Amino acid sequence: MNKLKYILSSLLFSVSLNAVTYKASDYTFAQHEEAYRVGNSAVMAEFVDRVSWNSNDAAFEVITGYDGVIQTIGQEFTEVVRNNTGSTIPNGTIVKVTGSIGGRNTVSPAIADSLDNISDVIGVTTMTIPNNSYGIITKLGKLHDLNTSMYTLGDRLYLSSSVAGAWTSTAPAIPLLIGRVTYVHSSSGEIELSLQDKNALTLGGQPITYFTNASNITTGTLADARIASTIARDSEITSAINALSTVYQPLDADLTAWAAINPTTWAGSSALSIAASQVSDFDTEVSNNTDVAANTSARHVAVTVTDSSEIDLALTGQDLTASLISGSIDETKLDTSVNASLDLADSALQSSTIGVTVQAYDADLDDLADGSLSGSKVGTGINGDNVTTGTIADARIASTIARDSEIESSIDAVIDRRSYTLSWAGTTTSLHLNNADLMQSGRVIKSMVIRNAAAGSFKIGNRSVLDYYAASVTTTTTKPTTVALTNITWNWTDGRIVFTPLSSYYGTITVDIEFVDNPAPSYVTSEETLTLYAASLGYKITDTGVQSTITSFFEAISGGRNTVKFTAEGVPGIYVKITPTQDPLSAPILTELGYSDSSEHPVWTVGGVLKSAFYVAKYEGVLINVSTGAIVANTSTKVNTAYRIASLKMVDPVADINFDESITICRQNGTGYHHITNAEWSYLYLRSLSLSHEPRGNNNNGADYSVSSEKGTLVAGSYDATDIRTLTGAPYNAWSHDNTAYGVMGLNGNVFEWVAGSRTNNGEIQIIPDNNAALSTTDFGVSSTDWEAILEDGSEVTPGTALTLKWDHSAADGSGNLILKDAITYYSSESTFAQTQFNAITASGVTAPSIIKALGFFPMTAAVPTRGRFYDRNNGERLPLRGGTWISGSAAGVAALYNGYTRSARYGIVGVRSAFVE
Repeated sequence: MNKLKYILSSLLFSVSLNAVTYKASDYTFAQHEEAYRVGNSAVMAEFVDRVSWNSNDAAFEVITGYDGVIQTIGQEFTEVVRNNTGSTIPNGTIVKVTGSIGGRNTVSPAIADSLDNISDVIGVTTMTIPNNSYGIITKLGKLHDLNTSMYTLGDRLYLSSSVAGAWTSTAPAIPLLIGRVTYVHSSSGEIELSLQDKNALTLGGQPITYFTNASNITTGTLADARIASTIARDSEITSAINALSTVYQPLDADLTAWAAINPTTWAGSSALSIAASQVSDFDTEVSNNTDVAANTSARHVAVTVTDSSEIDLALTGQDLTASLISGSIDETKLDTSVNASLDLADSALQSSTIGVTVQAYDADLDDLADGSLSGSKVGTGINGDNVTTGTIADARIASTIARDSEIESSIDAVIDRRSYTLSWAGTTTSLHLNNADLMQSGRVIKSMVIRNAAAGSFKIGNRSVLDYYAASVTTTTTKPTTVALTNITWNWTDGRIVFTPLSSYYGTITVDIEFVDNPAPSYVTSEETLTLYAASLGYKITDTGVQSTITSFFEAISGGRNTVKFTAEGVPGIYVKITPTQDPLSAPILTELGYSDSSEHPVWTVGGVLKSAFYVAKYEGVLINVSTGAIVANTSTKVNTAYRIASLKMVDPVADINFDESITICRQNGTGYHHITNAEWSYLYLRSLSLSHEPRGNNNNGADYSVSSEKGTLVAGSYDATDIRTLTGAPYNAWSHDNTAYGVMGLNGNVFEWVAGSRTNNGEIQIIPDNNAALSTTDFGVSSTDWEAILEDGSEVTPGTALTLKWDHSAADGSGNLILKDAITYYSSESTFAQTQFNAITASGVTAPSIIKALGFFPMTAAVPTRGRFYDRNNGERLPLRGGTWISGSAAGVAALYNGYTRSARYGIVGVRSAFVE
């Protein structure tokens, strides 16, 4: 203790000489060893290595050297003991002294089954102590990192009377109080240890040692209250004896008379029963008994036979039987109605003639000349298969067979051709067809023709989006020779033909459009036509049969990789199915993460349940107002209960949205829908690395910076005059996460995307464990208790715990490079941030655990991406954005992460993507 006082006094002296003030809450001694060093003292170096300031407990902490155990000075009392029990003593075990070796107490697990076994309880192990090894126990203070989830805050905990070394919140017969629960958690629980003096245990106000086992009592009188309830008192015995005399006959007492005995109630109110052999004059009594005489008379009623020629009677004992004599019943004996029926039957049969009034059995009809083809001779008619000639009347035709007039009417209703004449003058650069004309409810454009009566050829320019409007588009177009039209395109979203005249000209173009009303689901043959079909119906496909047909089609053409999910309102979304078997991680990545199988990644565990698949929206999200059936403009407020998020190709993605709005709109889609989580994004990133593929995308104003020929379809005016988004999707497999047509698109560039389930708070890395961010009940709030911090060993602990992993910056102003550490030296401000290409991120003083790599916070050595940059501010709460934007260049990529915005930030470069888990 004198050594510690010397170090502290020297430390304070050194600090005052240099006129430097340090906040203990922000800095540790280990980070500023040179600033605190006193001369060449080795003692100071050891102090710096082992002592730090705990701002939560307002005390110094000392690393003991025993399995990482840390002692809080002044708040915890510990002791080094030895385990010689022959078995390992686990952490958190209540122990008692069993002896000593080399001046150290030896201990074993204690149990509260007797006074002797609690008499030497000394404390609780704060580490696992192997057999024949020394370890540390806590005698007074706080115990940390325990499972207290089975208790309630404030519960008193006692030594168990049934399990050695265990805790119980139910006081046993010998209640030795050990402590109280101060924090409830499955792995980071805390108990305030306040070990009770066993000599202070009392019963009835007397020390428990005053009492002894009853078998040892030899003198004195035992108080009535200590007698077992099964032992009868004098008063109880007397009362029982008195009761016997009123209920039972005294033993061997003779009856002196029968006069008072009532035979009907004798023997417990049962009827008196005496065998007949015991009655000497039984026959006389029976013959004199009037009841017997009456019963005999009732059993022998006189029987009179009126017609013995028809009825036989026989008396056997008490049974009298009667039977009819065969053939003896005369017709006059039958009922009148029976006789009448027999007479009618006789006359009918006698007057019938075979072939005249009765059809001969199996006789064929020679002809039908004597009867019409109707009525009873024909029955229900002739089967239609037997009609070979003649004309069947309209009335005999089934109602499901269409008439000529119906077919003609249907054709006229289904096919609707319209022509629109568009004019321009001078320097007009665009011709418009209103969306109201093109997006009519229940209608889809089948074909479109642009034509002009003047001579000359008219060429549709680069990558016309007409193809996205219809399965077949005819471009038989001509133009006047006096004007040159170049780079003509169709703006899919605005419904515009856009071109640049090279000279002043006045003229017209005719656009012929052929519509199809309520087309069959088979018309949907691609993701583009699904978008058109949904748009024609107000983005709501409510027919469940149509939904099933569309879903089956997409699953069939993609081999099960893609599917279409519909919200309760019918809003469609194209999703990519991800499973650990069809999307496995490569062997080098599994080895580096310490996994034996891809299913060990935290993304597969949701709410403690292991999932076999999750679904990610194939495209960045677009908001649909289900009340109006329209796409929500990016200038609109994003919070509305009528909004649903869709995943469709060739639409302008959501932008200008903050974190909390993104969470809300994804959850509004319904059960299973959620905002894409960081765990899900990181698995896609690891899958890309496993395939040695880095997704490309719109990171250079509509094109990919490394392959400039790969371009998306631009969205005019999305952010400013030069920086623009592209419509979702592009005809390049390389823009997907797995380099196929069925992978997740847009993970590199276009718009940043919020991810749920991770954040930093003053630089500390915090996560929602596993993939619980996919749950609708997860709380992402600033003060939510769902957030966990991470230690160097990968364990998840309460935020603010000492030595959790954090992002430090290399420059004093909070800029420079990112460095993974367990303490922060330099904090950024709102005007500064650190940035490092993802593959160049390093660690200092710590080793990045598997979980940090698995969640895409630290590069894999097995497969390093060259694209993607990590930006960070380590002051305050920061929510992460992934992927990059259309102007990010090489800084964009599936590994890119921008950790600089607050949850309320709204910018035109920020979008959202939904996901789904069953």
